[in-house]
Amino acid sequence: MTLSPLRALAFVVLGLVAFNVEIGPHGVGVAAAAAAKKKKSDKKGDGKAGEKKDEKAGDKKADDKKPEEKKDEALRTTGPASIKRDAFSAKQFDNSAKADKKRDEQIEEIKGLLPKMHGKSQEGELIFRLAEIYWDKSKFAYQTEFKEFDDVYQKWVDGGRQGKEPQLTSYAKKSEAYKKQALDNYAIVLEKFPDYPRLDEVLYIMAFNQYEAGKTREAVDNYSQLIRQYQESEYVSDSYLALGEHYFKSNDLQKSTKAYKKAYDIGEKRKRPSVSNYALYKLAWCDYNAQSYDDALSKFKDVIRRSGKATPGDGQTAGKTEKLQLKREALNDMVLTYSQLDKTKDAYEYLKREAGAVEGYRLTTKLAAVYKEQGKHPLQIETLRLLINLDPDHTSSPDYQSQIVAAYSQMGDRANVKKEVTRLVELYRPGSSWWRKNESNTTAVERARAIAESRMRELVTDYHRYAQKFKKVEDYEVARDIYAQYLQAFPDSDSSYRLNFFYAELLWDLGQWREAAAQYDTVVKRDAKGEYTKTCAYNAVLAWEKIVNKVQPPPVSRDGKIGDISGCSEDDEKKGKCKKRKAGDVTKGVDVKKLQDYQKGKKYDAEKIPDDEVALANACDAYVSVMGADWKKDKKIEEELIVVKFKAGFIFQGHNHFDEAAKRFGELIAVWPDNEYARKGADQILDSYDAREDYVALEKWSRTFADNKTLMKDDKFSKLVVRFMEGATFKNADAVRAKYETLPKGSAEKSEAALAAAGKFEGFVKEFPKSEFASIATYNVQLLYANEEQIDNAIVWAERILKEFPKEITTNADLKKANAEQTTYANLAAYYEKVAQYKTAADWYVKFADKYKDNPKSPDSIYNAGIFHLGLGDTDSAVKLFARYIKDFPKQKDIPDVYLRMAAVYEDKEDWKRTAAMYGEFEKLHGRNAKPEQVLMSRYKTAIALQKAGRDKDMLDICEGILSSWKKVDEKVRKGDVGVQAGGFCGFHMLEKEWLEYKAIKIEQKAGVSGRRGMKMVAEALDLKKKKRDEVAKKYFDLKDYGSAEWAIAGLLRAADALLDYVTTLRNAPVPAALANNPEATDLFMAELENIAFPVEEQAITALEAALDAAFQKGVYSAYTIELEDRLRKFKPAKFGRIYELPFFPSAAVSAPTRTAAR
Repeated sequence: MTLSPLRALAFVVLGLVAFNVEIGPHGVGVAAAAAAKKKKSDKKGDGKAGEKKDEKAGDKKADDKKPEEKKDEALRTTGPASIKRDAFSAKQFDNSAKADKKRDEQIEEIKGLLPKMHGKSQEGELIFRLAEIYWDKSKFAYQTEFKEFDDVYQKWVDGGRQGKEPQLTSYAKKSEAYKKQALDNYAIVLEKFPDYPRLDEVLYIMAFNQYEAGKTREAVDNYSQLIRQYQESEYVSDSYLALGEHYFKSNDLQKSTKAYKKAYDIGEKRKRPSVSNYALYKLAWCDYNAQSYDDALSKFKDVIRRSGKATPGDGQTAGKTEKLQLKREALNDMVLTYSQLDKTKDAYEYLKREAGAVEGYRLTTKLAAVYKEQGKHPLQIETLRLLINLDPDHTSSPDYQSQIVAAYSQMGDRANVKKEVTRLVELYRPGSSWWRKNESNTTAVERARAIAESRMRELVTDYHRYAQKFKKVEDYEVARDIYAQYLQAFPDSDSSYRLNFFYAELLWDLGQWREAAAQYDTVVKRDAKGEYTKTCAYNAVLAWEKIVNKVQPPPVSRDGKIGDISGCSEDDEKKGKCKKRKAGDVTKGVDVKKLQDYQKGKKYDAEKIPDDEVALANACDAYVSVMGADWKKDKKIEEELIVVKFKAGFIFQGHNHFDEAAKRFGELIAVWPDNEYARKGADQILDSYDAREDYVALEKWSRTFADNKTLMKDDKFSKLVVRFMEGATFKNADAVRAKYETLPKGSAEKSEAALAAAGKFEGFVKEFPKSEFASIATYNVQLLYANEEQIDNAIVWAERILKEFPKEITTNADLKKANAEQTTYANLAAYYEKVAQYKTAADWYVKFADKYKDNPKSPDSIYNAGIFHLGLGDTDSAVKLFARYIKDFPKQKDIPDVYLRMAAVYEDKEDWKRTAAMYGEFEKLHGRNAKPEQVLMSRYKTAIALQKAGRDKDMLDICEGILSSWKKVDEKVRKGDVGVQAGGFCGFHMLEKEWLEYKAIKIEQKAGVSGRRGMKMVAEALDLKKKKRDEVAKKYFDLKDYGSAEWAIAGLLRAADALLDYVTTLRNAPVPAALANNPEATDLFMAELENIAFPVEEQAITALEAALDAAFQKGVYSAYTIELEDRLRKFKPAKFGRIYELPFFPSAAVSAPTRTAAR
C-alpha cells in the first residue's frame, strides 16, 4: 500500500526518522530526549560502565553490529520487540541548511498566497502545506538544539556531574515553537475547513503528534473520533493499532486485546497485511501476558507463516522488509514462549525449520539464557549440551561449556562441577580439536580462553572459601585440584600470580610440603616484586626445610577436619592477612663445625646433591634476592639473611660443588664482609680452589677479596690472599702458554694464544715485580714475542731479563735448566740481525762468543759478526774477527773458507799486494784441508792479483804452473766456475808472447836486395805471416775449450785481430824495388795483394760479428765485447754506431762462500 506524504510524515516528528519507534511492554513512543539521557548515563563519569566487562570477553563489539543485530542480541523477557514499520519511513527528510532555507522561502510564498485564497477551496490545502513545512522546520531546529544540548550535557558528565543537570527542554524552545505552529495549523484545518477532503489524514497526524507530545488524552480522543467519523478511512486500522499500543502500555490487557483484534480484522478485510500482521504479533503478546502460552505460540507461528518465505535476499521493498522484521521478532519472542512450555528440542526443530540452521542455533542459545534467568538449570544444561552436540567446533562452544559448569555450581553439584571443569579445560585448550579448527579465528580463541579462565577463577575462589569455612580435607582437595587445573591451563593470566599464592597456601594447610614448596617457588619466579613474593620466598625455605628434615604433615581429626589452618585465600586477602609469614626459623640447619679442611693432592670430586637440598639452597637464594635492601631497616632480617645465604653455600660446599658454593659465599662477603660467616666463606673458597689447583677460580676470588678493604684488614688473611693471587696469576698465564704449545703451527689460534700469554706474563711482572716468578715470566714474554715475529718487543724483554734479573737467570732452577742466559744472548744477536741493526747484532754475537767460548754456536757467532762488519764496510774489524775465528777455532772444517773470505776482503779493497800474498800462501797454509777448487781458485786469484800489481812475469809463472798441471786437475773442478775462469784467463795470457811475435812479422824490402831475390823475400815473409796467423788464430779460437764464455769471446777477438793484422801487413807491404819504376807492374802487384787481403778482411769481419753475437747470447759484457764493437764500427759504422760504455764488472770475479748467521 502506498502512503501519502502526510502519513509518512507522522513518524518523523522531532527528527525521529533516525530512530526506530520503540514499542515495548509499555506501548508506543520512547522520546528522543529519554534516549539521549540513556546514552549519557553510559559515558564516563557514570561509574557503572565496564562493571561486567569480562562477561562478554571476546564478543564482537556492540558498535560494530548492525542495528537489527544489536536488537536481536538483546534478551527480552518482559515484552515485544521494537518494530520499524514501513508506513512511517517512506519520506526522507532533507536536513541540510540549503533545504531549510528553501522551506523559509516556501513559508513566505504560502503566506503571500493565503490572502488571495481566502474563502477558496485551496486555502485549506495551503494551511495544511504550511503545517508540514513548519513540522520540517521543527525537526531541523531540533537537530541543532540537540547538538548544543549534547555538548553541554557531556561537559557536565565529564565534570563529575557538578551543578544542575542540563535539560533538553531548555534548548528545544525554537523547535517547540515550530512544532506548536504546525499543530495549530493542523487544528485550523480541522476546525475551519470541515469540507477538506483529507481531514481523516489530518486527524490521524494530529492524534499521533499529540501522543508524541504527551497529550495522551487528546490523542486517544482524536483516534476515537477518526474511527467514529471516518469508518471507511484507510487510517481506521492504524488508529485501532495506535489505541491498542496505548492500552498495552497502560497494562490494560482487555482493551489492548480488543483494539488489536479490531486492527487485525479491518487490516485483513482491507488487505493491509502490515497492520493485520503486526496486530496479530501483538495479540500473541497479549496471550503471553495472559499466560496462555499455547495460544501465544500458535499466534507467533501464524505470524511467521503469514510472513512467508521472504528472506533478506529478496527485493528490499517496504512490505518485504517489514515482513522480514516481523518474522524475525516473532521467532525471537517465541523463545520466551517455548521456555514457559519447557520444550527445548521442539523449539530447536521448529526454529531450525523456519529460520534456518544458523538462526535456529542462535535462537536456541537464547533459550538457554532464558532458562538461566528463570533458574531452570537442568533445562539450561540440557539446552547447552544440545548446542555443543550440534556443533562441537562452534566458536561459542567454550562459552556453553562454561555455562554448564556455572549451572552445576548453582545446583551445588560439586562432583559434576569438577568433571565439567576438566572438560572445559581439555576440550578448548591449545592443541585440542576445537582449538585446531578455530586457530585462525584469533578472537574466538582468545574469547574461549577468557571464558574458561574467568569461570575457573570464580569456582576455585568459591571452593577455597568453602573449604576454609568448614575445614574439611575433601573440600580442600577439591579446591586444590581446581587450582592445579587453573594454573596448568592459564599459567600467564592476570590472576595466575594471586591464585598461585592461594594454591601454595592451601597445600601448606594440607601438609603437602613438597607441593607447597614448589608452588611458593613458582610464585617467587613469577614476579620478583610481587605483593606476596617475599612471604612466599620465606615460606618456601620453611617448606623445603620440612622436606629435608622429613617433617610429617599436620594430623587430621576423625571427622576429616584439619586442625591448624594458616593458609591465605582471597577472602583473607581482602582482610589484609596474606602477607604474614608461616611460623618457623629459616636460620636453622647450619653447623660451621662441619666445614672441612682441604689438602693438596687429595681428590674432591663433586657428589650428587639430593634434589631436596638443591631446592632448599635455591629457595635460600631466592629469599635473599627478593628481600632486597630490607635488611638495612631491620637488624633481625639482616642476621637472618646472612645465615640463609651462608646456608645455601654450605649445602653446595658440603658436596664439593665449589663453584656454586663460592658464588654464594662471594655474595655474602660482598654485602657483609665483616661478618664471621663472610670470613668462613672466604677461607672455604681459597682453601678448596688451592687444594684442587683450580687457579682460574683461585685468581678470581683472591682478587675479589683483595679489593675488599674490610676483609683485608686482617694482616694474616691479607698476606694469604696476596700469596694466592700471585701464584694463581702466574699459573693462569703459564696455562695459556702451555695451551699455545699444543696448537697447530701457523694457525691464527696459536698466534692469538701466544699474544694472550705474553700479555698475561707482562701484567704479572708489572703487578708482581719482586715475585720469585717474575724472572720466568719475563723470559717467557721474550720467547712468545719472538715466536710471533714481534722482534722489537722480544728485544725489550730479552734485555730486561739480563738487566733486571742477572742473578735469577743463572740461579733459578727453571731458567737454569732452560739455559736462559745463553739463549737470551744468542737470541739478542739474532733479534738485532732480524731488525737489520747489524752492528748491534755483531756486538751481541761477540758477547756471546766471549762469554761462551766453548759453546758450539760461538764459531758461527764470530763468523757472523765478521760478516756483519764486512757488510757495514768495517773491513778491519771483519778481518780481525775472521783471523780470530781461524785462531780460536782451528778445528773448524770451514777454516779454508774463512781464510779465502779474508783474502777476498783485501781483493775488494784492491790491495793487490796483500791479496797476492794471502792467496799465494793459501795452498801452503790450508791446502791439505782445502778443496781442489779452493786450491785452484787461490792460484787463479794469485795470478790476477799479480797482474793487477804489475807483476806480469810472476803472473805468467803462476799461469804456467796452472796450465802445466791442468790435465791432472779433476774434470769437475776444470769445468766448475773457478776452473773455466782460471783456464781461460791463463790460456789467454800465456798466448800473449806468441801474439806479439806474430804481430812483429813484417813485409820489408831490405836494402841492396832487388830483383828476383827481393821478390822471393817478400813471398817468404807473406807465407810466414800467413802460417803464424793460422797458428795463433787457432790457439785463440781453441780457448773456448776451457769453457769460459768470456775468455772464449776474448780468444775469438784475438783470432779476428790476427786476420786483420795479416790484412794490414799486406796492405802496408812495400813495393819491390824491381817494380819501382814500372807503374803498371806496381799497380798489378798492389791489386794482387788486395785480392789476397780483401777476403781475409771479410773473413775477419764475419768472425767479429759471430764473436759479438756469441757474446750477446752468452751474456758476456766485458772489455773484449766493447773491443769487438769498436772493431766492427770501423768497418760498418752504420750498423755499429757510437758505443756507450758501462761500468765494468768482471765476470771472472768469484766470491768466497758466506754463511747465514746462526743463533
